[in-house]
Amino acid sequence: MPHTGSTAPINDTTTAVFADCQRFGQSDTLIRDPMAWVASRPWRCRDEEPVPLALFDRACAWRDVAIQALEDAGQPYRIVFSSESTAGIKAAIATGLAVGVLARSTFESSMLVLGREHGLPPLPDSVLLLLRGGDGSLAIDAMAAAIESGFDRLG
Repeated sequence: MPHTGSTAPINDTTTAVFADCQRFGQSDTLIRDPMAWVASRPWRCRDEEPVPLALFDRACAWRDVAIQALEDAGQPYRIVFSSESTAGIKAAIATGLAVGVLARSTFESSMLVLGREHGLPPLPDSVLLLLRGGDGSLAIDAMAAAIESGFDRLG
């Protein structure tokens, strides 16, 4: 049974909205947002040093994806800052402390997007999913429709 990143399993009466980098069961994509490595301007990578990272806390799919991408690419890294919030990650990036992983919709104009030319591997899109339990009860369908309608209005 899939989990939403919390300890609560998805069951017959659950309707959940959560961010991930993959799809689960009966989930609908609400928003797809490209993820990227970002740093403050100017940013210089020293080839001999591991990439200093600011990542979300341990129970985050973005953290796992970033670490896996770096390990698959053989890119050394060290986690220098961890936060539960986007604001915390942005603050670590803005001070020049670390490179972070953010969704494109949260970039600041002062941030520099990093990529292969900086020795960093590509990242997948972040996906905000609507996951519904059960087999189509009226209550779950109504809740899902209301949530989808709200996200449709966002753009």
